[in-house]
Amino acid sequence: MLRIDKVPNLLSILLLSILVSSCDPVQDLIFVNETDFDITVQIIEAGNSIESIKHNIRNDYKEPINDTTIIRLGTGQAKSDTIDFGLGTWEIHNRLDTFLLYLKEVSIIDEKVTTLIKDKRQLDSLFRINLTGKLNESIVIRIK
Repeated sequence: MLRIDKVPNLLSILLLSILVSSCDPVQDLIFVNETDFDITVQIIEAGNSIESIKHNIRNDYKEPINDTTIIRLGTGQAKSDTIDFGLGTWEIHNRLDTFLLYLKEVSIIDEKVTTLIKDKRQLDSLFRINLTGKLNESIVIRIK
């Protein structure tokens, strides 16, 4: 038989277990270098949105945080980089739309070629076609 004085402890443990085991996925943006040479990705944003990279980038990131984010992708261990945007998916509260609204351009630079994407429709397409995961929680851009 369960003693009454143990019920609050049991309820606290049950509530904590439910909160800790949340079903929300991690929302992230991942760049992967699948080439044989070093790649630099330059992202330029305008404005100040909570969905912007500068508000979601890791504290230990080596580049200064401003409207231009530079991501360096090598060919070995450093061939990918992930920017976490917290819990959720890109479709909750139109997060992807908000992110794209403030995005001005993306440049992919290698030793021979610079690919510059400034057109809003091309930017939209780049990020939407690379949505992945059961709940569209990740955008994985593979550079080939």
